[in-house]
This record gives sequence, C-alpha cells and structure tokens, in this order.
Amino acid sequence: MSSNPKRKLAAIMFTDIVGFSKIMGENETKALTILKNQESILNPLIEQHNGNIIKKTGDGYLLEFDSSVEAVECAIEMQNSIKSFNTNKENIEFHIRIGIHLGDIVVLGNDILGDGVNIASRIEPLASPDGICLTEAVYQSVKSKVDIEPRRINEVDLKHIDDKYTIYKLPNVDEADEPKISDAEVIDSSRKKIKIINQEYESSLMLSFLKGPFLFL
Repeated sequence: MSSNPKRKLAAIMFTDIVGFSKIMGENETKALTILKNQESILNPLIEQHNGNIIKKTGDGYLLEFDSSVEAVECAIEMQNSIKSFNTNKENIEFHIRIGIHLGDIVVLGNDILGDGVNIASRIEPLASPDGICLTEAVYQSVKSKVDIEPRRINEVDLKHIDDKYTIYKLPNVDEADEPKISDAEVIDSSRKKIKIINQEYESSLMLSFLKGPFLFL
C-alpha cells in the first residue's frame, strides 16, 4: 500500500438493488440468489468497460472509471442486461438504481473517498428503479459522445452537500410516469450510503492521515 494518498479525477458509480432490505427480510434465499445473479450480469460488463470495483456495498457496488463515457455506457448496458434477464419468467426479477458523478477523489490504497464519492452516493437514490442519475459534470462530458436524452432537473438539494446540483435522469420520462417507490425504500437506501461514508471510509488508516500532515501526489 502506498504510504501517501493521492488525488485524481474519476467517474464514480454507485449501484443498489431496489427494495433489497425488504426482500432479505421476507426471503433470504431469494435475496442471496438475486445477489448471485446480479454479480453474474454486472461483473463482465464492469470489466468490459474498464471499471474498477472498489467495494461491494451489501447489495450494490462502488465503482471507479477513468472515463465518464465508459461509466455511462457501462450503466446503460447494466440496465439493459437486467431488463433482458427479467423478461425470462424463470428468473427472479430484480431492479437496480445507478448514480454517476465525475469529480475529485482521494485514493488510499485500494479505497477511495472525498466529495466525488459522497456526491455519487447521494444522487444514486434519486435514480428511478431501472434508471440512471447523472450529475451535470458527467452529462457535459458525455453528451457529444453518448446518444442519450436525459431529463434535466435543476437546483437539487443533496443531504450534507452545501451546493445545489443539476442532475440528469435516464430514462427521460415524466415524473408522474416514473416507477413508484416507498418512502421506506428511499430512507433505507440513504441510510446505507450514509453508513458507507461515515463508517467504512473512516478507517483507522484514513484517520491517521487526516490527523497528521501528508502530501497529495
């Protein structure tokens, strides 16, 4: 492990399975099967698009991409592949949300943290089931390279983030036509992301860096 953390610009992706806590509470075998199926679908796509799996977050992923184009293309293929999987009545249906932000991160060994990670974690629960949520930075970097027509939403408040953000949602549907989710699912997803930011990243290694002087490379 490198003795010094370093900064870099990266496209950060968070994913999670819609309503997974409820599924786990009702049928653990079904939930574990969904996790296995998700991994078999997503992992090859992540590798194909040169993504880096930073960690699995229970029922989701924290991923890093050097290219925002690769991140968005990967996200689109993820959702399309899951939709195709769900058309087979013999398969256990599941749905995911995806959030992507392009921003500055700090790399600590095999882990990452920083505002870029925090913002990505906050916009992922805003995606519709089967959908993708992008920040302005991501959209501006891919709009001339990827054929997408997302719905723009201005001045969005993100919890514990000072600035308001413009987000872009795929697919582009009217809010009234978006799949409905319960408040409990939103809260559960938010709590999970908060736990990731506040607990998993606050390792003793990270705290030792924060309490003492260090040099960003």
